Amino acid sequence: MSVTLYHEHLQLDDRIVLYTDGITAACNPRDQEFSLDGFLESSCATTSTA
Repeated sequence: MSVTLYHEHLQLDDRIVLYTDGITAACNPRDQEFSLDGFLESSCATTSTA
C-alpha cells in the first residue's frame, strides 16, 4: 500500500470538503440524483457563520 502525504496552508475562509460517491449518487423523493454538480453547487453556496 502506498501513502501520499500533502501539506497545505489554509487561510481564513478556506474550506476542506470531504465526500464519498454516496453523496453524489443520493436521490431525492422524486428519484432525481443529487450529482456532482449539485454537490458542488450546494458546497459553494454554503458560508461560514462562525
